[in-house]
Amino acid sequence: MTEGKLIREFSPVEKLTIDEFKKYLQTVSKLNAIASKIEEWCDKNIWSVIGGSQTEEAKVPFDKLPKEIEKIVVSGLRVEQYKNPYYATNAYAMFVKDFLGIELENPAILVEKLSFGEDLSDINMVFKRTEFMEFVNKVREITDFILKIASELGVKVEPSEVVEKPIHELIEEFIQKAYEVTVGVNEFVTSVWGLRKIMPSYMKKVYGDVPQQALTLLGFKKLLEVKHVELWGFEDYFTRSAVCCMSYCTAGGSCYAYPYLIVNNVPIPSGFRDNLYNYTKDVAEEQRILAEVERLHSLTTLGGAICSLSQTVWSYTRRLSNTLKKWFKEYVNLEIEYVREAWKRLGTLGWRVPEYFFQSRYHDITSYHPYFKEGFVYDENGVIEHVILQEERSCGWYKERPRITLIARILYDLAPAILLGVSDVVLKLRLYGERRFYNEHRYTYTYSDVSRYEDVNAIVVFFRGERE
Repeated sequence: MTEGKLIREFSPVEKLTIDEFKKYLQTVSKLNAIASKIEEWCDKNIWSVIGGSQTEEAKVPFDKLPKEIEKIVVSGLRVEQYKNPYYATNAYAMFVKDFLGIELENPAILVEKLSFGEDLSDINMVFKRTEFMEFVNKVREITDFILKIASELGVKVEPSEVVEKPIHELIEEFIQKAYEVTVGVNEFVTSVWGLRKIMPSYMKKVYGDVPQQALTLLGFKKLLEVKHVELWGFEDYFTRSAVCCMSYCTAGGSCYAYPYLIVNNVPIPSGFRDNLYNYTKDVAEEQRILAEVERLHSLTTLGGAICSLSQTVWSYTRRLSNTLKKWFKEYVNLEIEYVREAWKRLGTLGWRVPEYFFQSRYHDITSYHPYFKEGFVYDENGVIEHVILQEERSCGWYKERPRITLIARILYDLAPAILLGVSDVVLKLRLYGERRFYNEHRYTYTYSDVSRYEDVNAIVVFFRGERE
């Protein structure tokens, strides 16, 4: 696997052409073919044995294993002395275990039984679904969508073929090809990424005259107009989110917040579902939130799918970082690298975070991105009065209302950071529930840019990455 190389300088409008789109589709087609080949391998060697692709965990008798799996888990195990069986670690089997969740329940016992010629019927193979398998499935689904919609719109590429290879080579090729469709590495993707949320005036300044054919293919359109400000982008990647936020205050005065942020088409953090019921204590409320999350995860445009594919690669390679570092010495976290470069670029342009944000109260949203920050900004008579949060201190309550700022000014001030993806803004917030218990406070928020809310009652501003 070779290291992904971040682009440094390029002209966005030059990359928003049909020819560049076709080049991108060729890469997507190859990635789709590799993902499909890995899934075929799993169908043949795992799902056919354990009873279906929805299985999370399973045990299978050793003598029921396909020959392909048997070779993987047994090769490297050896016996050196008849009376003292020697078990040697099988690195190849460990590789497959880390990525595909297959392993012998007790390799040492298998070696001993083989050395004495004993029956192996009570030896089991253990399977546990891995995040890498989720990663492959998610990428295959998104690339299926991109190729299908592109074909329906009259932009076709020849289907890619992948020759038969050992599974470890397919995995390595998949990871490398996935890097090639990410923001900061692929120039076409980076150009599309900049359009996901943008004001027409700023788009004109940065992109110039973008071919209408390209915008139509991407599904670029006006999504929101509020307070005389328009935002354009892709309807399936426009920031909409459901949030569960728990806040605990101990008797000693220490407060701990555990928020979960779900943005449409960004893979759901593993802790979200696990902790949702513990938070709501209400099955109906849990199902309502999950239904909202599912609604947010549907693809409708090429532009949104292109952004979603890049974010999926970023999210899963970050979650799999320990495994990838273990097996690929060239591994880099492209998301962190991109964010670092984006902040540097903003610095060279003379852009800084507006001073009025420094008075904000921030909370870490570690379940979304470890370097995203959140601040609340409330609406009052067409202007924003930012950072109003109640907090118990010395048995009293207070509110911070430091200053008033126009929505339009906030959007224009943040436009360069939004373009590069180190900041984001959600224009509507609805506090739909608050529960209080003894020494414990729970808040549940819904952030949305969905037009069904008549008025903006808040905006939420996010920053990610450390400012240079």
